[in-house]
Amino acid sequence: YNSTTQKGLLRLNTDGTFSGHFSDSDSKLYGMMVHEMYDDNKEEYLKSYSEKYKFPFKNVKSGPKGEGVFETSFDFDADTFVDAIANKLVFNPLLFLYAKNHGFDQEEERQSPLEFFSAYTKVKKVTITLPEGFTFENVPASKKFRTDDDAITYLYYVKQEGNKLTVETTTNVNSPLFPKEYYPAFKQIFDNITKLEGQVVTAVKK
Repeated sequence: YNSTTQKGLLRLNTDGTFSGHFSDSDSKLYGMMVHEMYDDNKEEYLKSYSEKYKFPFKNVKSGPKGEGVFETSFDFDADTFVDAIANKLVFNPLLFLYAKNHGFDQEEERQSPLEFFSAYTKVKKVTITLPEGFTFENVPASKKFRTDDDAITYLYYVKQEGNKLTVETTTNVNSPLFPKEYYPAFKQIFDNITKLEGQVVTAVKK
């Protein structure tokens, strides 16, 4: 499978800002394509990052990372992800990896097959460490679902260890081509994914 893996290792600060390290890696065919885009025009490639992630970041590094893998990583400090309510800090643990729109939102009946570049796996993994004296509340539960034929599978996995929380999502689409009749299944599953990934957690001062 061609895959995209996005990982964030983050610290929540007492003032409600986040600091951390993020990496975005593509493998196999995806890796080759991204590598080509980078080689063709480095400036354009990096510009697309600042348009995608609208907060300041630094120490950007891009390049091959093992066989068939291309990775871009950066460090950042951001103050746009937390709502402070009394002594509580409320935020989506996926931060900027949460997408409100999934693209399968066609209302009229689908007339053509669904075509993707390839079968694929997409992983998002974020680990957040709280500052001393804070604890997590309202942590979402893990959940998984799939189509009856396993054409699409999805896992939302949550693990808490003390003041550290990891949320990892895995979306797997096992074919590059689906008949138009599959469209409602895609819409339903990606509606559910968006709902799950929109969940928030609370960090509260002990």
